[in-house]
Amino acid sequence: MRNSIFVLIVLLVYGSLMGQGATDMYIGEWRLLLPYNQVKSVSHSTDKVFFASKYSIVSRDKTDGSLDFYDLVSGLSETDIRFIKYDKYSNQLFVVYENSNMDILRDGEVTNLPIIKNKQIVGDKFVYDIFFEDHIAYLSCGFGLVGLNTSSLEVDFSTFTEKPVKGATLVNGEIYASMTDGIYHI
Repeated sequence: MRNSIFVLIVLLVYGSLMGQGATDMYIGEWRLLLPYNQVKSVSHSTDKVFFASKYSIVSRDKTDGSLDFYDLVSGLSETDIRFIKYDKYSNQLFVVYENSNMDILRDGEVTNLPIIKNKQIVGDKFVYDIFFEDHIAYLSCGFGLVGLNTSSLEVDFSTFTEKPVKGATLVNGEIYASMTDGIYHI
């Protein structure tokens, strides 16, 4: 009886050690186990669909179904994603966080763009929406509208308003902004 208990314990210890060795992680490496069951935002390109949860982004290839994961370990600047938008003109995914920080994802590389987050203004710096036209990203913000050149990732113009801009669009070359009390020509 004692022998069989000893053999059972040895087999259990050996099995648990073998199970630990089955992972492809080494000492000093990190792996995030994040929830993907609550999608906050969806955007797509011609060949991929992007899903954003609060903590990370998953991209799914439309042709072969392969998945790519983007999180803090793989290069995102933060968690607490507010929304994502894909720019078909520059082939970049814009990731906007709750604190108005932004990441730009292009060809698997992440570039941080904290221009709104670090802007020295008093008041609402929240990014409510992004609209793309040619190579300009129109950032609808709590303080107004920002035109961001998507090629150089530099600000082309800023327009300050008394009310938060919830969205913007172009009609015949003119900018129209949606605010809480109506639509305005800027």
